[in-house]
Amino acid sequence: MKRLLELCLVLLAFSALALSGCGKDLDAQASGPATPNVSNVSISNDVFTPNAVTIAVGGTVVWKNADAIKYSVTVDGLFDHILDPGTSFQFTFNSPGTFIVRDRMQATAPSMTVMVK
Repeated sequence: MKRLLELCLVLLAFSALALSGCGKDLDAQASGPATPNVSNVSISNDVFTPNAVTIAVGGTVVWKNADAIKYSVTVDGLFDHILDPGTSFQFTFNSPGTFIVRDRMQATAPSMTVMVK
C-alpha cells in the first residue's frame, strides 16, 4: 500500500510538471503574431502600397519611390523627405500613435496610415 501511494505521488508530480509548460504555448498563440519591426512601402502611380501599416514602437517604415517622378513622404511636424525616382527613405517611430503620411508634391496627394503600437 505504501508503495502504491509513493507511485501515485510520483505520477502526480510528473503530471503537474508536464502540464505547467502547456499554458505558455497557448498564451503565445492567443496574443497573435508579433508586430513587425520593419514595414516596406512602395510609392507608384500616386499610391502608397500598402496604404496602412502597423509596427511596434521602435519599428521602422521604409518608403521606396518605384515611379519615374518625385514624391514626398511627409508627416506634419515629424518629417518631410523628398524621394527621387528609385530612392528610399526610412524613419523609426519611437512613440505610439497613428500617423498620417502624405505626399505634398502631387495634385492627387496620396496618403497612408502608420499605426505604432
